[in-house]
Amino acid sequence: MKKLNKNGFTLVELLAVIVILGLLIIIVMNTALPAMNEAKERALTTYAKRLVQKAQEKCSSDLLLGTTGSCGTALTVDKIMGTADTTYKASLTVTGDGSNSVTGCVQTSDGKLSAKVTSSNVTIDTCTVS
Repeated sequence: MKKLNKNGFTLVELLAVIVILGLLIIIVMNTALPAMNEAKERALTTYAKRLVQKAQEKCSSDLLLGTTGSCGTALTVDKIMGTADTTYKASLTVTGDGSNSVTGCVQTSDGKLSAKVTSSNVTIDTCTVS
């Protein structure tokens, strides 16, 4: 009589493992993706706020006290944030009216995420850097 070799897994056992792994991947992706997007938005907001401060400081040093005018320019900035390289494009206009009001847009170079910028607020919103 022949002995059967029982060293492997059956097709049903393999399919069950594949289904369980697929469900685990779906659960992990549903919890991880929103957290990753939120982190990207926070990084963009933080960077935009720093850029507004730098633009206001530059405008203050460029214009004499009591004068008005525009001292903003379009600029491109490379910045390393976290563990990955992220390139931002920014277009800010600073008006030297004593308050150095800032308006403009900061955007990731791939255009997937952008923020509208004012002197007092940075909001994640659709805008385009020209």
